[in-house]
Amino acid sequence: MGVDVPIPSNERLQEDLQNLKEWMSKEPHLPKIDDDAWLMTFLYNNKFSLEKTKFKLERYYTFRTKFPEILKNRDPDAPEILSSCENDPMALSSEKTEDNSRILYIRYGADASKLDGTQYAKRIFMLLDSMLLNEEDRLASLISITDFRQFGLSHIIKVTMVLGKIAEVFTDAYSERLRAVHLLNVPSLAEKFIETIKTFFPKKISDRFYVHSCPEKTLFAMVDKSVVSRDFGGDGPSLTELQDSSMKEIRKQKKWFELQDEVCTNEALRRMDDKKLEEMKGSFRKLEVD
Repeated sequence: MGVDVPIPSNERLQEDLQNLKEWMSKEPHLPKIDDDAWLMTFLYNNKFSLEKTKFKLERYYTFRTKFPEILKNRDPDAPEILSSCENDPMALSSEKTEDNSRILYIRYGADASKLDGTQYAKRIFMLLDSMLLNEEDRLASLISITDFRQFGLSHIIKVTMVLGKIAEVFTDAYSERLRAVHLLNVPSLAEKFIETIKTFFPKKISDRFYVHSCPEKTLFAMVDKSVVSRDFGGDGPSLTELQDSSMKEIRKQKKWFELQDEVCTNEALRRMDDKKLEEMKGSFRKLEVD
């Protein structure tokens, strides 16, 4: 999010927190959340806008019901998660950049047959949730850096299968903190794929995509080289080290991830007007993507 928005007084924050709790208690399909720190984090991430916070919270818990394959059963020690880590590493930076951002690193493995799209998507949101759980990151933005060096046609097929879900969840539940998406070593066969990816996101997000043909000249004009992983051309820790530390943090929250399986919407209790609105959103989204 950055520090460009002034933090309201503690009195105002407590009033907004109470407002959120009352709102959630009146929405029968939403879970009842007693964790003040968690709700406060959503306020921070959405620049203290109550309306944006309510929207993001509603979407966050709706998606856990809608996409359980990527937002439930998130055991960091599950064999499929460990296999995904080994083949397609991703991690959060251990340090923040000068503009107060965490970096999300993604690198595709050479063997696309081992790329599990569901686990790939699941891990992205586990990392993002680990940021939400860290109160020190409440004012931090997010920068994504993805290495396409080993990306091929088979990767395109695998990623496309989950791209719509990733885009929908990220856009409606997590996107307020996004500062930039940097794409490195993009092969010519993936250029059209990148343009396709951008169509899944609103213009506000797609305008923040940057393709770097020469990262040494362009990436480090935008992101601190001292923080960026050495595996991405910077001076920071290796991707292996960062993934190990990221997984260590997630394991500290293993119980939290386990309990979240039951913290989701009950669609049978959603009011009819809300159901109609949800159907309309789906229709418009499909038209936009098509």
